[in-house]
Amino acid sequence: MKYIAPYILRQEYECHHCHSLPCEIFGDWVDYPWFYFSLFEAFGNFRKAWGKPVNITSGYRCLERNKEVGGVLLSVHIFGGALDMKFRDDEETANAARAVDDTSPFLRMGVYLHGQSRLHVDVGYLVIPKMREAWVAGARWGDR
Repeated sequence: MKYIAPYILRQEYECHHCHSLPCEIFGDWVDYPWFYFSLFEAFGNFRKAWGKPVNITSGYRCLERNKEVGGVLLSVHIFGGALDMKFRDDEETANAARAVDDTSPFLRMGVYLHGQSRLHVDVGYLVIPKMREAWVAGARWGDR
């Protein structure tokens, strides 16, 4: 198993359609451009605080995969700046959201409860130019 960053396996982060990575991802993770490094570092901080494995269900997506899963046209996933995670239940998801708030309040975060038990985090605010008005640090959406 190959890790592309602490706590993140390549197979979790790569596009599930074409198995590719963003073209800037290569070599040692500490040499990644700031955009990726900040996502991976923030996730690492969350994961250390969380103290147990996390089921990462999506990271980078090619345009075809993004369309396939119903992602928005300019999803942060197509830039490689997002991670989706699945949790056991809504309570665990809410606890994970609090841990993200505590460790990385600058991450944008979507919380999906009511049986979905999913969490989305991203660094879309680092994409230049800004694709949407809502692409700001610390943005929150979903069930809270």
